[in-house]
Amino acid sequence: EEEEGEEEEEEEEQEEKEKEKEEEEEEEKKETYKFLTTSTLVCLDFPYYRHHHYHSNNA
Repeated sequence: EEEEGEEEEEEEEQEEKEKEKEEEEEEEKKETYKFLTTSTLVCLDFPYYRHHHYHSNNA
């Protein structure tokens, strides 16, 4: 009986790992998207960004 319980636990762990992996991939997609969006905005708005960034760093 004990052996069966252990097998079930392993299956659950596997499912949890798969879920975590999926979540990590989603986060990576979001980060990449955010990065690309930010980069585009910085390119378009570079003088403003540099000016703004400079001041926020020295606040």
